Amino acid sequence: MSFKKAILSVSVFASLALATDENVGAYNYSETLNNYKNYSTNISRNTLKNNKEIEYEKLCKSVAYMLKMASFQICEIRTIKPTDTQILQEFLSLIRSSKQVANQRIETMQLDADKEVLYLLVATEHIIEAILDKDFFEITGGYRMPSDFISFGKEILSATSQANKG
Repeated sequence: MSFKKAILSVSVFASLALATDENVGAYNYSETLNNYKNYSTNISRNTLKNNKEIEYEKLCKSVAYMLKMASFQICEIRTIKPTDTQILQEFLSLIRSSKQVANQRIETMQLDADKEVLYLLVATEHIIEAILDKDFFEITGGYRMPSDFISFGKEILSATSQANKG
């Protein structure tokens, strides 16, 4: 399956899965991550979840689902053209900026939904970096999708923080 066809099929699938009544089919990867980054995070910390917190958690679940689908399709890549490299680099840039937002929100709001998004962003970033590494890609022919994506992201984040400390 070609890279463009894979991204298009995931984009269509994600659009249908994430669509709401107001904007059926209007979602794509960039828009979903930008919605996450730009979401107003004035969530009150009452005992009962308010509508804004529930809405925010739904957005985080949408982002998590989109990241899993995107990573699955990226792991299916077996050949990379220069245009594919550019698309992946742009997506990687968006992933990195979203990761900064997730880190800031974890510090301020302490929501589990943000932690899950962060772990998935870290895992997706790692996969894209590996795919873009020509030597790695030439030797392995691609990347194998991790079975537990959230644990994979946690392990990478833990290893990275330990490497930075030591």
